[in-house]
Amino acid sequence: MREAGTTAGIAVLGTLLQHQVTIQVKSALAGSFISGAAKPIANAISAGGTPTLLAKQQPGLRPGLLHVAREGYASGLRSVFLVASIVAAVGCVTAIALVRRRHMREDAVGGH
Repeated sequence: MREAGTTAGIAVLGTLLQHQVTIQVKSALAGSFISGAAKPIANAISAGGTPTLLAKQQPGLRPGLLHVAREGYASGLRSVFLVASIVAAVGCVTAIALVRRRHMREDAVGGH
């Protein structure tokens, strides 16, 4: 279950990060002359390719795109951390509710 939970968690949180970055980048670039490239820019940012993305742009665009990248990624991470903390809190409460006094005996044998 731990491996399945880790795999599912990474997939879900990665998708959430990608989605939030895309929303933020599209919003930030709306109305600009590069708004049509918002999706590829968001994909590059969420995949960690911001330095490469910036290196390929005209020098005049780099400061603005760097700002968009920082804000977009921060927005994505904020969502990921919020969802992860909620899941952790629910897991903590569930674990506390499921532990019985017999499970906490000193002579009990631990194991997986």
